[in-house]
Amino acid sequence: MNNKKIFYACIAIIFLSVSMLILSKFVFIRKREEAKAQHRSDAQIAQTNIQANTRKKAQEKYNLGIQYFRDGKLYKSLSVFRGLCRTFPNSHLIIWMLANCYRELGNMPQAIEYYKKSIALKPDHKLSYTDLGWCYFAIGDFQKGYEVQSKVGIDGSRGYDKGHTNFGSLGCRFYDGKVDIKGKTILIKDEGGFGDMFQWIRFAKTIKEKGAYVIVEARKNIIPLLSNCPYIDRLIPQRTGFDDFDYHIYAGGIFRVLKYDLDDMPNQVPYLYPDKKLEQKWGAILAKDKNFKIGICWDPCRCINPQTGKLARNKRAIPLKYFYPLSKIKNVSLYCLQQRNGLEQVCNMPHDFSMRMFDKDFDRVHGSFSDTAAVMKHLDLVITADTSVAHLAGALGVPVWVMLPYSPDWRWMYERSDSYWYPTMKLFRQPIFTSAGVEDKTGLPEEAFAKTGLPEEAFAKTGWGSVMDQVVSELEK
Repeated sequence: MNNKKIFYACIAIIFLSVSMLILSKFVFIRKREEAKAQHRSDAQIAQTNIQANTRKKAQEKYNLGIQYFRDGKLYKSLSVFRGLCRTFPNSHLIIWMLANCYRELGNMPQAIEYYKKSIALKPDHKLSYTDLGWCYFAIGDFQKGYEVQSKVGIDGSRGYDKGHTNFGSLGCRFYDGKVDIKGKTILIKDEGGFGDMFQWIRFAKTIKEKGAYVIVEARKNIIPLLSNCPYIDRLIPQRTGFDDFDYHIYAGGIFRVLKYDLDDMPNQVPYLYPDKKLEQKWGAILAKDKNFKIGICWDPCRCINPQTGKLARNKRAIPLKYFYPLSKIKNVSLYCLQQRNGLEQVCNMPHDFSMRMFDKDFDRVHGSFSDTAAVMKHLDLVITADTSVAHLAGALGVPVWVMLPYSPDWRWMYERSDSYWYPTMKLFRQPIFTSAGVEDKTGLPEEAFAKTGLPEEAFAKTGWGSVMDQVVSELEK
């Protein structure tokens, strides 16, 4: 009996020992798994934090690159986006901004390459198509420009620079360039800035020659000037609710629907004319000045930056001080064609700077640009920044020299001293940035620009001066 008790006791002890061993093993395994899970969790949290921190830093760099771009510090912006592209090679927005940098630096082949990459990464990114189209226009490949931009609805059926819709609610049809419009009424709608309208209104003649009755909807203050255009049958102010027409189109859309190439673009001038009485009036006044008469304009219309409360930066604007050398040329008289903003610079000019100003009624009593157009017909030359004055002078067929920034609007193209839009126009360009360097006194390669702001600052100080040197040299020939 005692032996049996001892046996069962031993069995119980062995069972308990094995149970404890199994339990301890289970607890060990469980704790090990818990430790592994905690490690994985800690690692995931750490990785998430790293990724979040990386994204935060990347976003900060992206914002910095955007700010550099807006401030015109293009090589700094390019350097930022190149760095981001190495970390995020599949970000269509970073690729798109790289393309924008190259485009602004005048490197069209690189810009086109990166816009295409952005589209490949994000086929529905409208801005990449739009900007790629501008590049094609700038290099003179209009057909590719039309093709690319038509994919995002830029086909002339809406204002190209505002994207607003048009007259679908009126039940009238958009003129697509294919239908016969002989005997039909066509409404050409104003769009863009004044300069845009002065450029695009040339196509009123094209529409008129197709046998249409041409109505132009325009801003009220330029109707007096446009009323002298022989190719317009009727003018109406904007937003009058006029709907008595067969077809409509925005002024800047006509060349698109008719698919003009560079070689066959209508460029006969003049197609705008001043009021005859005003022309006679200013002719009598200016005839008293026997000097070589030059009209100057330096600052395009600019908007207020809502963040700073100051005038937004405009790369087309030329500080008036760069026009000072013109006043020192013998037997030359300068006339101010600048209106409103930019006139505050006159009081900061040296005391020996001479420029003739017009009175407060100029271009106000008879309508915007009416006096300017009449005066231009009696000037020997107009020298201007890329402003509405440049387009008006070209449309009037008067000699005009336009000073352009290193990366101008697409319509001025690249590396040309003439304009296919205006036969009487000559273009003077800031030195062009290239991948090898810059045609300027700084002469530093691209990587040097990317590492320091000094070369860009030097260029900013000498860029317009070098253009004016070209202008003065041409005048003195």
